[in-house]
Amino acid sequence: MGYYLPDIFQKNGKVNYFRIEHGRKLGAPSIEEGLYMNQQEFIDQVIRKARDKGFKVETNRSDQTQIDFGHKKLHSGHLAKLFPEILLKDSNVAKLIDGVAPGRPCTHKPMREIVEQLAEIA
Repeated sequence: MGYYLPDIFQKNGKVNYFRIEHGRKLGAPSIEEGLYMNQQEFIDQVIRKARDKGFKVETNRSDQTQIDFGHKKLHSGHLAKLFPEILLKDSNVAKLIDGVAPGRPCTHKPMREIVEQLAEIA
């Protein structure tokens, strides 16, 4: 399993893309021939991976897509706040999740596993 350090940079004045090192792709083809992923593509990939792992994915009352990790949920707003820091090598997934959605310890392990899957060579 390969971890890599995304290269965060500015594009159009916004820091919202990361470059995948050494030609590695993250999931489905992305903008600029699969070399870059934006926040929405990250959210879509996490939700897809969660669904593939058997977690229930639903829409909440605020019309946000959310992943039900059993007893606690993370919605697309939480996922947006985790991007791109959660993808950095050696990121502390538990600390990042607690920073945006406190009191959801049962989400830490599954999210760590999803991030590891996203880091694998496509």
